Amino acid sequence: MRTAEGVCDHAKMHRWLIVLGAVLVAASAATAGVASALAAARSGDANQLTNLINRADAAQDSDGQFINSCSDAVNRPTPDRVRELVVAWAKLYPQFGTVAALNLVKCVHWPTGSPQPAPKSLKVDVLLAGVQNDPIVGNEGVAATAATIINASAASKRVMWQGIGHGASIYSPCAVPPLIGYLNSGKLPGTDTYCPA
Repeated sequence: MRTAEGVCDHAKMHRWLIVLGAVLVAASAATAGVASALAAARSGDANQLTNLINRADAAQDSDGQFINSCSDAVNRPTPDRVRELVVAWAKLYPQFGTVAALNLVKCVHWPTGSPQPAPKSLKVDVLLAGVQNDPIVGNEGVAATAATIINASAASKRVMWQGIGHGASIYSPCAVPPLIGYLNSGKLPGTDTYCPA
């Protein structure tokens, strides 16, 4: 998405990605409505698509989402640090960096807590699901969580989609069978699963 001046409009891109995510997880009954909105937008009437974007924004910017995202950090960047991150992340992550850095401002004044201690022992083996290039949570979390699980004397396996997005099972049918198998049986698959993009 570019403005009339040719500059990438990250806010519009972010909204489009929200709509795209909504399209990917929409039930088949809603698919006709999405198709109609896209067809209307292609013909010059963006009202239906704007309504979908507004609904997605409202769901993302709800109090629950705000509380969840702002309660999920121990250290917050200062406004000056956010300014630095806007520049740095725009270079490192051209698609999402600016938006991600600006989203840090929402939680600047939210109180922080202490980090939870890592578990000493786990009695349940854990199946980890992740995406190689996750614009929402990054890709370091799966490896860090696997290390925590090992240190707690439990086993883990990974289901990783090697694409760009948030949620392995949303984007790759390859990721679904090991997840369903684990949910049904509580047993880990024999090997890690890596699903190509």
